[in-house]
Formats: sequence, C-alpha cells, structure tokens
Amino acid sequence: MAGIKTEFSPGNSLFYPIESLPKLFNVVGTRSKKRFFEVIAEREKAGGEGISIEEYVEMIRVGLLWDKPGITIDEVWVIVKGYSGSIDDLENVVADAFANSQLTDMDTLEKKREIIKELKELEIKQMENLVALKKGVVNSQADELKVADTGEFRKSSPPKKKTKTSING
Repeated sequence: MAGIKTEFSPGNSLFYPIESLPKLFNVVGTRSKKRFFEVIAEREKAGGEGISIEEYVEMIRVGLLWDKPGITIDEVWVIVKGYSGSIDDLENVVADAFANSQLTDMDTLEKKREIIKELKELEIKQMENLVALKKGVVNSQADELKVADTGEFRKSSPPKKKTKTSING
C-alpha cells in the first residue's frame, strides 16, 4: 500500500488504498477518480449544496476500512462526534487523506486552500465595506434630519431665481 496514513483521531487513521476507491467514488455516485473530484468541485461551488456531513462520515468510514475492515457507520459516527475540530477541520482531514493516499496532489490542495482563504478574507472585507457605507448613509440621513428640524440649511441657500431684464431698461 503506497501512501501515508492520515491521523483522524487517536487510534484512527484514514487511508484510501486502490481497493477502497470504488466504495469511495460511490459515496457521491461516481465510478472514476476524475468524476469523483468533478462532482465534489461542482457541489462545493458558491451556491452549491456542498458535501453533506453524512457523505463525509461515509468517506471517513471508507478511509478507516483499511485498518478496521468491519467498522460500521454507527461506529464512525461515534468517532466523528468525539472529533475535537470544526466541520472545516473535518473536511480538511479528509482532503489531506486523499492527498496522502495519492488520489490528489498536496501542492494543488494547499494552493486551493490559500485561494479559499483569500476569497473568504475578501468576502469579509466586502461585508465590512458595505456596513461602513450603509453607516455613512444612515449618519448622513440623520444629519439631514437634524438640520431639517432646526430649519437651517445645510448647504448654501437655494439659488435665487433669475429675472429677465431687457437691455432697454
């Protein structure tokens, strides 16, 4: 078995040897490695449904089979419930296991993570800018209301009406 086992939790390591691949691909309804990753990418796109926790748990079960051939989905759920990381951490462990099992390239995986991190940071910055803009509009409207209550003009007086004058007087 080529590849590196990826520790998931104490005493539990994920690994996807070649004989486990049909079961792994079947989790998302595919039969080939290429289509497996295409389906995952399609579902993870913005606005997509993503991979369900149930599917991640099944992927983990398949990854544990190399060491625990009879492990059941209920036993995997117990392990997952004891997992100390976040859902994102769980997804990353599975992705690392794919790379360590040589299903995908770790460099590509790391670059993808960097891009995702940058996109999340940009999204947060965009939301912060939107909040600042809306606060500015609200503050501006509040200032205009205060001025209107006092009867003062905020800007210069309204323009005077032009009157027609003739050259002949």
